Amino acid sequence: MASIYSSDLHGNENASITFSAAILGAVWKVRSSIPHLAHSRKADEYAPGAIHALRKLCEGEGEKVCGHIHRQEVEEWRSTFRAWFDRVKRLFPAKLAKKFLANAEGDFQAILACSVQMPESFWRGSVDERHLQITFKNDNALEAARSAAEEKHPVELGSALHKYIQACIDTLVGNRPPAPNTATETEDSQPAVFAPRVTRQDGSWLVYLDQFDCFDSSHDLEQDIVTTAYDIEDAVRNYVSANHPAAAKALRYNSESSLFCMRASNLTALSTLLKALLLLATDHQLMAQYRVRRKSKKKGPKKC
Repeated sequence: MASIYSSDLHGNENASITFSAAILGAVWKVRSSIPHLAHSRKADEYAPGAIHALRKLCEGEGEKVCGHIHRQEVEEWRSTFRAWFDRVKRLFPAKLAKKFLANAEGDFQAILACSVQMPESFWRGSVDERHLQITFKNDNALEAARSAAEEKHPVELGSALHKYIQACIDTLVGNRPPAPNTATETEDSQPAVFAPRVTRQDGSWLVYLDQFDCFDSSHDLEQDIVTTAYDIEDAVRNYVSANHPAAAKALRYNSESSLFCMRASNLTALSTLLKALLLLATDHQLMAQYRVRRKSKKKGPKKC
């Protein structure tokens, strides 16, 4: 049975994953509707509703949505929104226009309060992605489609159903299908990557890590156990507290299962944290000593 470590309904591991998916879904909705404002001269548009929905998810969450909302992107949304409103405000009744703009600014401020400043390369490539929802009658129908795809169109990595549908779309629009993958490496044989990202925000240093394979020991792999950001956060917190208590006071943690997120108030604490991460990634006995084990069986890769 998984450990329960938060009283928040969306604070425990699986619940946190679901909440993160809702945040990402709301972000994608804004991304798909904001571009229509760039040239629109209509007052009644979809984008304000998407912005307000994201604001409601952000409200009161602070850094709990760490890594999902990017400050530069939100500022771009706000700039596009203001330019649109300047074009169409004459179409609003005078008694509504001023309040409408004030409400919009309140929404953007709430979203910005939950945003982080990350390198543009981390998120820019996702801005133009669009998502199509496919509806199945029930769980049994979805599972039947997955099983058929895995049997008739097996793939080494990823979702067979997802890749089959993508291949159908490529054929539909005339795209040349990608060359077959002849690589014999499996997911577990791919080289582990240790790639923390460090950014500066509001006078503090932020560290992000979203690839955890290097923290998995051979024993973990044999037991089909996957390391999450929560495991790494526990290990780092315990290691730094035990060995560098002064630095521990300057560190704040706010991870989700798929994203390790930490804030250091000074360079000394940042250096200590990065060294701890590297030690735990390369010394699996040390990782086992300091982590709080939360077992999680591996599941097939899924795209959030």
